[in-house]
Amino acid sequence: MIVVATPLEAKRLPILPHSSIVVSGIGAVNAALSTQTALLEVKADLVLSIGIAGAYPKSNLNLGDVIVSSQIVYAGLGVQNGAEVTALNFPIAANVFQTLPVWEQAATFANTAKLEYGVIATLETVTTNLTRAAGIEQQFAARAEAMEGAGVAHAALRAGVPALEIRTISNAVGDRENWQLQKALERLNNTLEQQWDRLLGLLETQA
Repeated sequence: MIVVATPLEAKRLPILPHSSIVVSGIGAVNAALSTQTALLEVKADLVLSIGIAGAYPKSNLNLGDVIVSSQIVYAGLGVQNGAEVTALNFPIAANVFQTLPVWEQAATFANTAKLEYGVIATLETVTTNLTRAAGIEQQFAARAEAMEGAGVAHAALRAGVPALEIRTISNAVGDRENWQLQKALERLNNTLEQQWDRLLGLLETQA
């Protein structure tokens, strides 16, 4: 199951065998609700949150790079303490507070597909303040940020289905002037088309 935020992203996706597409709307709440509804209707072996992302200053990511999630973090869920947001003592799922697990084959997929790999943060607002960006980057070792991944992963976790986030860097966090949206979507879709059989193969090995 592929979850994207907008119809624009859905229309640009290549034909990917054995997949279904969900357009969730933007933000983690939309993403979680839409993913949950879809999983009640369609069986899935893996849920993918797909789209664009911003790169944190020390991430060593360039525009157009594709990153696969090692973890997915609710970076804005908790208590604000200076530049950090610390978790409350109330788990959102069993032993899960801010950081959601990802598909067990994530590292293998990223490595064999020669894609970037790292923590992707989910926030409801686009970060424009570099001090806040540095705090998120340092606290969670986050390399990129987006708006839907944790919602998708949260719904998938509740349904007992593994999740993964795959995003292309469209901008640097804090830079609102130099987004390369079209280039990022094109790169993402080319990557999916080229690596889809590899991903399906990894799914088959764990079946």
